[in-house]
Amino acid sequence: MKKLALSTLLILSSTVVASTPEIEKISCLSSREYITTVKFLRDKKDYGLSEKQIQNTADKVSKGCSGASKQFIKIMKLLTTLGIDSGSSMKTALNFVHKEPSHAKAFIEIYRQTYDPSYLDLDPLNAMNISLKLSALYKGDVDKSLDDFKELVQFCIKNKSMELPNIKCANLATTITLLGQEYKESIAKPFIGLMSFLQETDKGPQVDKNRALKISQEILQFGPLAAKNFEQAFIFATSKKGLSLSTKKAIPFAKEMAKRTVKN
Repeated sequence: MKKLALSTLLILSSTVVASTPEIEKISCLSSREYITTVKFLRDKKDYGLSEKQIQNTADKVSKGCSGASKQFIKIMKLLTTLGIDSGSSMKTALNFVHKEPSHAKAFIEIYRQTYDPSYLDLDPLNAMNISLKLSALYKGDVDKSLDDFKELVQFCIKNKSMELPNIKCANLATTITLLGQEYKESIAKPFIGLMSFLQETDKGPQVDKNRALKISQEILQFGPLAAKNFEQAFIFATSKKGLSLSTKKAIPFAKEMAKRTVKN
């Protein structure tokens, strides 16, 4: 089942088309989107939809401009093939009718990362919820979201110092990726660097994994640059030429400096 589903994911991710540049006014083939959706849903008898439900759904899709039905159908086919019920699949797919094709691409790629047995091996529903958060519901650059998530997953499942269950890796990668949605810079690299600084670096506090995870998430609430501010502040605070503080006192000081990364 998973092999068949993964091959479907690969095909879908390769067929997502690039978005067109925005112009002042965008013309939409709304009737085409409506008709395409109606025909698709009527053909899918196993979805168990009434004619009213079909028409209401097509009406929502038609408001998403040209290409909306294609994205809607792509996500619907994927999710129902993987065993997600038609109601949940439709609710998820409708999130993409007002989005660029890059959002659908990110959804499919992240789904593959979370669902694939060689990565996180999650169940279809968990994979769907994570993928939706990091694509259609993501507030920032969705390409950056995809890159950050993939890098964080690789770090979590392959780094020996982590040793977390797959579901915890998935949740961690999701949490960190979401912390970066309001910034242009990658959040994955600062997180990975900060984890190393907290646990392994001679100039760092050398705390255990759980405390390092807690501190990292606390610091990165203030953006990718907060990691650098924390590290510089901690090194200065513990240096003889700096503040000569103990590790216990240097950590709160460094946290305070990191909080000031974002200008109020």
